[in-house]
Amino acid sequence: MSADRIVRLDLDEWQRVLAVLSQAPWATANPLIMKIGEQLRMQEPAPEGPRPRGNGVDVEVAPS
Repeated sequence: MSADRIVRLDLDEWQRVLAVLSQAPWATANPLIMKIGEQLRMQEPAPEGPRPRGNGVDVEVAPS
């Protein structure tokens, strides 16, 4: 009986959500993490171009 909702968070906020979930018991957190991942895969593909890697703060070296 629940309606689908959209949650929009920036990268830092999603990392904090996942950090909180990583502290929860596996049996509690894993189904939520899997559901988040599945819904992300169902969304439109990300635009072409470089994607952030690591923690989003890492400096990347441009290919030469």
